[in-house]
Amino acid sequence: MADFFDKMGSAAHSALNKGKDFAEVQKLNMDISSNTDLIRGVRKSIGDYVADNHLLAEDPSVSAFYAQIAQYESVIASDREKIRILKNIQICPKCNAEVPLDAKFCPSCGQAMPQPAPAPVQNSSFCPNCGKPLEPGAVFCGYCGAKIEPPAPVSQAQPVPQAPNNDAVQTAEAPAAETVSPAEPAAPSDNAVTPPPVSDPAAQNPGSQI
Repeated sequence: MADFFDKMGSAAHSALNKGKDFAEVQKLNMDISSNTDLIRGVRKSIGDYVADNHLLAEDPSVSAFYAQIAQYESVIASDREKIRILKNIQICPKCNAEVPLDAKFCPSCGQAMPQPAPAPVQNSSFCPNCGKPLEPGAVFCGYCGAKIEPPAPVSQAQPVPQAPNNDAVQTAEAPAAETVSPAEPAAPSDNAVTPPPVSDPAAQNPGSQI
């Protein structure tokens, strides 16, 4: 009988020790998990510090991470801009509050809001009925529905022909006068026959003149 109680007492003591060991193991596992989370937090802080200061950019692996971050940031900025357009708001550059798009000052801090530049006028045509600007190539006015007649074609003035200048034409058509030099007298030839002198009959017979 004593052996039975001894065995029971030994079993109870062993179970108690195992329970203590199990509780100690659980406590140690919780400590490990807690410290692991702290390590993750420290590593995240290191990564944030490196990323915020753009360190180790010369490392190809880190540079690839920077490229991924830039891509994600571009998508985020595009999505935020779409949200602002849908909500018809803008962000205050001073306090980051949401401000109506047509507001000139921030209602939270009084900061002057940047005004968008006016859109360039693409068409100088206006509706003859309501005077509103027309879209390029519009057949009907988008404001009052009036039909827009196409503009009449503008005839281009033909150039007036100029009368020709007679002096210029004569000068252009007249041939250049050739300069003719006077002919020099021919030198007497030795073979040329000299005609005999013609005698005057009156000179030879002076009595015939009476």
